[in-house]
Amino acid sequence: MDFNCSDSIQVFDINSSQYNVVNNYFIPYSTDINKKFINKAFTFYKGWGLDITLKEDELDALAKYPESFKCTLTKN
Repeated sequence: MDFNCSDSIQVFDINSSQYNVVNNYFIPYSTDINKKFINKAFTFYKGWGLDITLKEDELDALAKYPESFKCTLTKN
């Protein structure tokens, strides 16, 4: 893992069956990938009786939210 601001953002599905060294299972972040992960989470919650429905524009805003963060380097 490299936390350099110039590197591409990678994501990992924490619900995957991979374990131990998972470096090869990280994939490039995208709004679409994040939207899929959010849909998976809400589907999971519905199975537990928490029926929250998001409108499409709410889902889009939630999926794009991580892109509002800016990477900054701190000095030790």
